Amino acid sequence: METLKNIYNKIKYYIKRLNRTIKYVHRKTGRLCVFIFFDIIWCIIFYGCTDNEYRIFEFYNIYSDLRKTYMTRRKYKRINRKLVDKNITSVLNNKETLLRRFKDYLKRNVYNTNDMSFKEFEEFAFLNKNIVARSKQGSFISTYKTYDLKDYRSQAFMKDKIDKDKLSLVEQLIPNHKILLPINDIVIINVVSVVNKNNVNIASSTIKFKDGNSVISGYVDVDSKKVIKSLRDNNGKKYSTDYDGVEIPVFDKVIKEVKELAMELDEIKQVEWSFIINNRGVVHFVDANVWDDYVFCQIPEYLEDRVGLMPYYKKIM
Repeated sequence: METLKNIYNKIKYYIKRLNRTIKYVHRKTGRLCVFIFFDIIWCIIFYGCTDNEYRIFEFYNIYSDLRKTYMTRRKYKRINRKLVDKNITSVLNNKETLLRRFKDYLKRNVYNTNDMSFKEFEEFAFLNKNIVARSKQGSFISTYKTYDLKDYRSQAFMKDKIDKDKLSLVEQLIPNHKILLPINDIVIINVVSVVNKNNVNIASSTIKFKDGNSVISGYVDVDSKKVIKSLRDNNGKKYSTDYDGVEIPVFDKVIKEVKELAMELDEIKQVEWSFIINNRGVVHFVDANVWDDYVFCQIPEYLEDRVGLMPYYKKIM
């Protein structure tokens, strides 16, 4: 009975969401709702998209030839199965293992608080003052928190807070590059690599940072090395501050390290690599994850001539 109830609730939620998409497109285009409904169903069947992707990719403004160029959910799953063997992704999932494997790219010390005596942590906190802590699981951007020693009565209170937050990997806060500092104290540069026939291809790049509880994402044009157009939050809403045209410093160094890392982890063909660039232009490796941000990278305002990612993947695979 509970299963049937769950199925009913899922269907009810889907119909509500579909109806919301239809009304949104109707307001945008003035087309009949019944026409929009059948067009969405057509795109779900023939292009493998979701109703949300239909809205985000603005399929209501384009037709067959351009619709085929978009990496939709079904196409992403098919490509990801070819490029990423889930049986060997444990190196990405355990962040301590990941950082240990690529320690030469860290260019800093990262410690596990569970392996530190209190005296060691006390000295570490006293010397560094500003600390970043993260979980052993989950991406850096989604789990990290910052701690400033001046906000605590002592190192013991700071460690107690880190333990309560269930974060075990700690390091000194890396000062951002001066170009990125106006954006946020911590700006993550993400680059997606695809390895094929001993060649490393760059599929996409973004910046991410936190604003309160929201993760803000911006699209980086790989050729110009610049943030282009608007930034967006977790829900796809445009961010209030405009950073269009900001050039990512030492981006060529980032790409060079991505290609080196991708070849060292070539058993996983597609990876999203994350870095912080410090105030001296040093590139610090931070994280690596299975890439799943394909929808954000195909928001129409980021695309040249409204062409999605599929032609690029067909060319490199």
